[in-house]
Amino acid sequence: LKSESQINLKDVVRTCLQVGLNHFETARFYGTSEMQFVDALSELMESGEITRDDFIFQTKIQPKATGEEFLKVFNTSWAHIGEKL
Repeated sequence: LKSESQINLKDVVRTCLQVGLNHFETARFYGTSEMQFVDALSELMESGEITRDDFIFQTKIQPKATGEEFLKVFNTSWAHIGEKL
């Protein structure tokens, strides 16, 4: 993600960490925020500005009717999060 809003989010994350706010919470059903947060945090780690120990990342998944449906959504989230964070 290389948009102006993504650059702004990365700056916000950087500032939050500098002032001691280190818990970032999102959800799969908030639109693209889960992906945007993961990308911003992973870019800051890749640049050496932060480490994985510097923050807590939390995401949520809506309840589903079956375990199979839940796992499908969980696996979609985890595939993106797990490979980057």
